[in-house]
Amino acid sequence: MALINSKDDPGEHIFILGYYGWKNTGDDAMLYSLLNILDRIYPSTTFTITTGSKIKIPESMDNRIREVNPFQRLLFFKALFQSSIYVLGGGTHFFDYGTRRIRIPRLLQHLLITGAMKLRGKKCYFLGIGVEKPNNWWGKFLIKNTCKMADLIVVRDSLSEETLQDMGVDTKTYQSLDLSLLLSEGIFKKDSQLNPLINKTKKEPYLLKKDNTLDKTNLKSRVTMGVSILPFYHIYDPKNEKDNLLVEKIARALNKWMADSHLHHLKLFIFNGQPPHDDIQITHSLFELLDFKNRVEIIPYNPDPLYILNEISTCSSFIGMRYHSCLFAFINNLPLLIIDYAPKNRAMARDVGLNSKACISLEEVLSGGMDEKIQEIQLNPHDFQPSLKLEEAQKKALNWLKVL
Repeated sequence: MALINSKDDPGEHIFILGYYGWKNTGDDAMLYSLLNILDRIYPSTTFTITTGSKIKIPESMDNRIREVNPFQRLLFFKALFQSSIYVLGGGTHFFDYGTRRIRIPRLLQHLLITGAMKLRGKKCYFLGIGVEKPNNWWGKFLIKNTCKMADLIVVRDSLSEETLQDMGVDTKTYQSLDLSLLLSEGIFKKDSQLNPLINKTKKEPYLLKKDNTLDKTNLKSRVTMGVSILPFYHIYDPKNEKDNLLVEKIARALNKWMADSHLHHLKLFIFNGQPPHDDIQITHSLFELLDFKNRVEIIPYNPDPLYILNEISTCSSFIGMRYHSCLFAFINNLPLLIIDYAPKNRAMARDVGLNSKACISLEEVLSGGMDEKIQEIQLNPHDFQPSLKLEEAQKKALNWLKVL
């Protein structure tokens, strides 16, 4: 698939807004991929990125990127109004569940920024975003009217596209897949053709018998299962203690699996390292409940998403709660069990062609269903692999470029 022609734009200035620099691997990955794409479309352009701390960027763009803290209001708006293009970068920015005093100002901010840029005659692109169905009149009002002002909306899943269509925002909307699928330094050749993303993707993550069941007798090295969890209940209700039960049920299932063989190892991934919504405490709580700690490794948050992607490539299978942990497992062709805590996880499973048994709801986890799922992914790994191939997914992640 060919990219569009580059633009001669020495005076162009693009402002990118997103949740960057807040120790979230998913946001880090989306930004890195987005910059890689925009670098080829706007090779002479200066970029300003909102970020809370130092972030990893493509080396080719070091001299053309400025960073601004979104809480430094004067610098933020000065850079915004000096720009010729406003980009709202990937992530699920549009939803209205949770605390109203937080969600209304966030959604209102998007409405006002987009409106201000349109009044100034600037282009507004929403690239790689997620949109969840609003449950309140104010959520629908703010989301609908913000998105109607955008010149281009690229959503990362089919559920987001359906949500915008239901609100009457579909004429300039394109369904793509998450930009993190393009996470690589060398994804593009000089002639702008799509390369395979990773040289090290797994074709057969397990050693299998002819009947596709795991051949334990022939395994000569460790079998590592990757795990990513998050404190879902605490995030939306700090008084809710269901996260403790969630961890207990997952730990019980993992302990049974590890007891099956001394070759069974675990890697626990922290995808969000920024309090108060981080994965640190809940991951360490899980670690404390595991019986075979000498075979468990905690992978802390790392600002380099390529490093985390490579760490996941060392796993044989994956249990993911964080959206991008699941996406990284998909990139590495791993048997994947998705803990379905949010519509975006459900949408991803559908869009990549995962079997329904490859998803487990929070209610099923809390009722002890994880034990059986872990046994299934061990015995029938092919039932937990998507039908969509990585190369096709990458092409779909780029299908919006022709309209820019």
